[in-house]
Amino acid sequence: MELTKVSKKEIGRTFKTLEQFLMNRDKDSSKAKVSTAGGQVVAQEGYTGTAGADPADLCERYCDVLNMARPTSNVAVALAGRMTAIGILAGRSPLSSAAACIFMAGHLMNQPKTAKDIQVVVH
Repeated sequence: MELTKVSKKEIGRTFKTLEQFLMNRDKDSSKAKVSTAGGQVVAQEGYTGTAGADPADLCERYCDVLNMARPTSNVAVALAGRMTAIGILAGRSPLSSAAACIFMAGHLMNQPKTAKDIQVVVH
């Protein structure tokens, strides 16, 4: 942000808009297009969207950095997986979601970490 004066939020919003545009464009066009490049026939590849970060994967990484026990990490991963499956995390930042799951798992498993400790690792 310091270099460009553009917030992460604005970059994310622009990325999602562009991704949606490209996905819609590819739905409307034929997949069998070909174009010539230097006299050779080259198949044009359509845009393939990106998968968002998975809070469960992030939980595992962050728990390792926080030196949390494996059972606690497993609970955090299970919480994140369940919350994702239910749809509770829809529209939320995967980083914030992972942090919340780690916080809850730590307290459930009697291995609490402060929000500050988790925040340092997540951000």
